[in-house]
Parts: sequence; C-alpha cells; structure tokens
Amino acid sequence: RVPSGFKWLAKLMGFNGNKETGLEYLKKAAENNNITQGDAAFLLFYIYSENEKNYPVAIQFNQILKDRFPKNIKFLYDEASVYYKAKDFEKAKDRFQNFLSLCEESGNSCHNKYKFLAHYNLAEFYIGKNNLAMAKPYIKEAVKTNVNQYQGYTANVDLWQGLVAKTDGKQFEAIDFF
Repeated sequence: RVPSGFKWLAKLMGFNGNKETGLEYLKKAAENNNITQGDAAFLLFYIYSENEKNYPVAIQFNQILKDRFPKNIKFLYDEASVYYKAKDFEKAKDRFQNFLSLCEESGNSCHNKYKFLAHYNLAEFYIGKNNLAMAKPYIKEAVKTNVNQYQGYTANVDLWQGLVAKTDGKQFEAIDFF
C-alpha cells in the first residue's frame, strides 16, 4: 500500500511488502500499551473495516481506541458505522443515537459530516422499516447538517423529504422534492 513514488524508500528501509508480517507487527503494537498503540489500532481498524470488510475484527480494534481515548466520540461514530456496514442495524441505531446525544451534550462540537451521516443512517434505518414517522426527525436533521459531500445521499434526503411532504398532504412541496 506504499505509494509507488516511495517504494524505493520502503525497500531501502528493509520493508519487503509482506502483508501478513505488516499486519502481525501492527497487531503487536495495537495489543500492547505503548506510544504506538493508538496509531496501530487506528490503522488496523481502517484496514479491517474498509479493505478487508472483516467487521468483527474492526470493532475489536475500535474498542482499543475507545478504551484508550474515552472522550473521543468519533470512535463511537466509527463503531456505529461499522455495525451499519455489517448490517447489524439495531446495534448501529443505538450507537448512532448515543453518538448524537453525546454531540448535543458536548455543545454540538461534533463535525457536521458525522452528524449528517448519523442522521442519514438513522433515517434510512427507519425508512427500511417503513416507519416514516420515526424517520422524519432524522431526515430534518440530515437536511440541517448536510455538508453536500455525498451527492447520492443528498438525493435520497430530497426523496425522503418528498415522501414526508406527500404523507403530510403537501402535494406541491412533495413535487418540488421529487
């Protein structure tokens, strides 16, 4: 995973590019309380959640981060996100709601990107359960926190707003969203 322009440097430093050995070293660093534990756990969380799609292992490394940095609620968001990707929607829902509560308690110090994604996923969760009434407040908050970074998500939020407007009997408003 070293960028091509730096492969010569990795070879010069003695790195041979062996994936298993690299993961082994990272795991040793993550499992021992040392100055590199957080960095190693973060890398392993990313590798297992994004590249390997091994969500149970990713959650284990995220737990190290949560234990080591208990005031960093980003790791709670990451845990919720991984549960969502693993299609364990109930656990994801609980963690997203907890994340949003902690954001409120901290004076809304959370980045809008993460608040948007949490609201979006909660809205999607309730829409998947055909419960538009429960989805409605999350749709509203997704609109407020939308950073316009995810075009497909924004399109879904517009669709959901149209569904809400239609359900509320606001036909012209619904048409605007559709």
